Amino acid sequence: MKREVIIAVLVLVFSNPAWSTIVTPTIDNPDFEYPGTETISWQDAPGWSSDIEALKSGIKSDPTSPGNYVGSLYNGDPSVYNLSENIIQLEDDYILELDAINSSPDNTPALLEISLFLDVYGDRVTIASTIVKTTESWMTFSLGYYANSFPAVYNKIGVELANVTENGNSWISVDNVRFVPEPATMALLGFGSLVLLRNRKNNGQK
Repeated sequence: MKREVIIAVLVLVFSNPAWSTIVTPTIDNPDFEYPGTETISWQDAPGWSSDIEALKSGIKSDPTSPGNYVGSLYNGDPSVYNLSENIIQLEDDYILELDAINSSPDNTPALLEISLFLDVYGDRVTIASTIVKTTESWMTFSLGYYANSFPAVYNKIGVELANVTENGNSWISVDNVRFVPEPATMALLGFGSLVLLRNRKNNGQK
């Protein structure tokens, strides 16, 4: 019976498309720790760019973050983006996560737009996007792209962030921008490991 459970778990894991298709590209300067100082605009922020110069956004120090610095987004400033070196292949899936907080001094509501895009001959083509409401505490937000929803291949994939709050003076701090494995896949792997460990323990007691 125990053997049947183990086999069932392994079959489920390896038959899950996420096992072979989830891709985790490396983001350059994902935690905004470089160049190791505060910056206005994104010209001196390795990995990050904007189409036009930002007036207030950039890298700022933040004692509430795990590191020393965060990406700071002011509403009214242009979006900031980061293009990875990963070239998307057929049936590739991606899950993006990042941490964000509403850092407005007067608690003005702040909306963050998170997008994944492809670089198509120098143009950014959005393939997934969501708008989330940030709070006064750090929260983790995620965005997924699945190949069966928007088939696209052979272009580099990137991340784009923007403070899209319409009114007031709002600030959003972002940190730890990363691609991650699919949570369901990790849960299955964890469950499979527990079954194997229990089986090994029980066999040792006999």
